[in-house]
Amino acid sequence: MTDLTPHCSLPAFLARIRRDRAGVLTPADVDTLAAHPEGRLTLVLVRCGGCRFLAPAQDVVTLVAIIDRDGTEYVRDLSLPDLPLRVRS
Repeated sequence: MTDLTPHCSLPAFLARIRRDRAGVLTPADVDTLAAHPEGRLTLVLVRCGGCRFLAPAQDVVTLVAIIDRDGTEYVRDLSLPDLPLRVRS
């Protein structure tokens, strides 16, 4: 799944990842989100060997490259965080 076409909206794309892969993202999924005007700020959970952090999809590739380059840490996986929904009043 590397392309968001008109028949596949961003919410449908994210729902499919959550449903089919329990929210785990592939590098292609991150690239797709980062390139999408509305998806680029989607938060991605980056789990490393000794820490974890949230980052916008548009920054994940750069941050993973920095972590890998250093060599003292590694990226375990990338996923969509299970954040609570905000309710507007």
